[in-house]
Amino acid sequence: YRMRRGDHRWVACALAAAACLGLLALAAAQHRPPSEVLGVSHDATPQELKKAYRKLSLQLHPDKHQQPERKEWAERQFIELGRAYEALLSAAIRKFSG
Repeated sequence: YRMRRGDHRWVACALAAAACLGLLALAAAQHRPPSEVLGVSHDATPQELKKAYRKLSLQLHPDKHQQPERKEWAERQFIELGRAYEALLSAAIRKFSG
């Protein structure tokens, strides 16, 4: 394909749009702090973490939601919840066992 006069404007516009979409996706992909996800303090004990995780996992489990868009949202939240729990629990175990 050979570029014709004026084509560079469309290319520049397309690249700018792609960059904007990429920035929006990046902003949406930024995660909350693990303690905020679980709704606990930064110095929560392993028992407090477990209690908060169980409560939220029952609410956010994807099988609890029937609507497809709500189910997808719940899946993302459930995965984020699991990651936050693992991160905080390992830190709490190190803190309280040593």
